[in-house]
Amino acid sequence: MDTDMKKMLSLLMVAVMLVSLFGCAPKSSHAEELLIAARGLDLDAMSTHAVLPATSSAVPFAQEKHYMAELDEERKNVLTSLYAMLQYTMGAESEVENGAKTIDVMLKVPDFARIKALVHTELIVSGKPAAQIVSAMMENGSIAKNYMTEKKITVKMVEQDGEFYVSCHEKDNAALFDALALLDMLRFFAMN
Repeated sequence: MDTDMKKMLSLLMVAVMLVSLFGCAPKSSHAEELLIAARGLDLDAMSTHAVLPATSSAVPFAQEKHYMAELDEERKNVLTSLYAMLQYTMGAESEVENGAKTIDVMLKVPDFARIKALVHTELIVSGKPAAQIVSAMMENGSIAKNYMTEKKITVKMVEQDGEFYVSCHEKDNAALFDALALLDMLRFFAMN
């Protein structure tokens, strides 16, 4: 075989290996996709991976979107950077039971309640905007070093159209949405 033929054969083998590698990769769940969207604070993307109870006419994350619309670019950027610190590890999925299943997730998130309390105190003392205070805390590493918390959470997913979406029902995933604290943080940034 000549050199050109060997190169072509090598490229073809690499292409086949890449297709087999990525073609066989397990599809991520809607729970994981929701967490990926949360890391980017992409509320529209989060909405595509979540469902409300059938009796609800509301849209997932409607209140959060309202507060997000009130934020200027600086506040959005700082808050997005804060949520980018979110880390997760997907665990085992349960068997389907009554049109629902669960998945265990290990979440490492900024301790939003403590951060908010510290920022509120600094607001009173310095009068600086919340975004400026949080930005300084991220830049000096204090959030990554002192204000991260780990939580093991079981996420409930419900079947709709043959797929399992994250349930936005308060009782189903209260621990997940409490850990993410989206509404609370967006409201805090909008007002400060």
